[in-house]
Amino acid sequence: MEKKKIIKEVIDIAFHRNGVCGDPFYIIKFTYFEEPDVMIGIVFPTPATVAVFSLDKLSRGVIEFTQNSYRGDVFEFELRDIIKAREAEL
Repeated sequence: MEKKKIIKEVIDIAFHRNGVCGDPFYIIKFTYFEEPDVMIGIVFPTPATVAVFSLDKLSRGVIEFTQNSYRGDVFEFELRDIIKAREAEL
């Protein structure tokens, strides 16, 4: 059974080296079907290392747990698929 897609639209994607010794990561700006806000996903190479936030709430300084925290595991597979597709384009 195929999983239902939750990401509606990818707005932008960027790769960050994270300095000379930090883990690199991708940042993905997207919308999804359950939230009107634009979202930010931060995806590190190691499995289960994904963070997702509302960009609107971040811009207002909202960073508290439960106020601007989304389950990265819910988005992980779809975000990693988006990254694979992007890398295939390069």
